[in-house]
Amino acid sequence: MLASPSTPQPRLAEIAHHSRGFVYAVSVMGTTGERTALAASATELTERIRRATDRPVLLGFGISTPDQAREARRHADGVVVGAAVMRRVLDGAGPDDLRAFLMTLRQALDQECDRPR
Repeated sequence: MLASPSTPQPRLAEIAHHSRGFVYAVSVMGTTGERTALAASATELTERIRRATDRPVLLGFGISTPDQAREARRHADGVVVGAAVMRRVLDGAGPDDLRAFLMTLRQALDQECDRPR
């Protein structure tokens, strides 16, 4: 199920009740695409979702760099990266290029997960 910064708390409870697997947190209102920074609303949204459910929270919309993925992982259980991958495809990236990019994201997430809390 999908939750956004404008989702009211009663609707979050409903989403939590009906979700299977995970809740997809849309970190910013507006058009999807690469951003220069993780949306400020991401932290507050994941906290609101966590108050409503114990399901994993995956954060997406605008995550396009390893640093953004690492920052998002500090708040969420996982990240969703779409536009940054598609931009590379549209720019002519091949499988090896995409694999290399995804590995930079994976390494950033692993570093964040290995960090003491």
